[in-house]
Amino acid sequence: MAPHAPGWPALLEAVKLAPCWTVMAACAAPLPLPDGMRPGNGGPIGWAARDSSKPGRPRGAECWVVQGSHSWSRTHLEETPGTVMPALLEALSAWAGATLPAPIHAAAHRWRYSLVEVPLGRPCLVDPALGLGLAGAWCLAGQAEAAFNSGTALAAALPV
Repeated sequence: MAPHAPGWPALLEAVKLAPCWTVMAACAAPLPLPDGMRPGNGGPIGWAARDSSKPGRPRGAECWVVQGSHSWSRTHLEETPGTVMPALLEALSAWAGATLPAPIHAAAHRWRYSLVEVPLGRPCLVDPALGLGLAGAWCLAGQAEAAFNSGTALAAALPV
């Protein structure tokens, strides 16, 4: 971008994104946990949710999404899914205070640039003369609504 928008790289350097390891697991039996939780105890789990509790989801397997905390994910960033998955499931088991049933399916994914720690602080970057713009959740905050608002702002700022 620097050849086209020389001031943008300096603005983008201020944006800070954190990694997040995420585990998706399906179990045949329910877990003794609330549908969603943010332990906030500085441990491995930053957020977990019973994905199968969402309205309209088919009944059957109990599906969970477990996200590692910022610090835990950063510490374990270069580990393999095969190492991270059991560690996060063990942390979920500890939170439940019970041994989890063996997952019938589980997968782990590393989001290297997942969580917005320091946003850009403006809805988007745009150069209408060039018809060039950047938008995303990273501009405003780390929620889906921020991504929508950023994209809307960019669409409004670009010439038709």
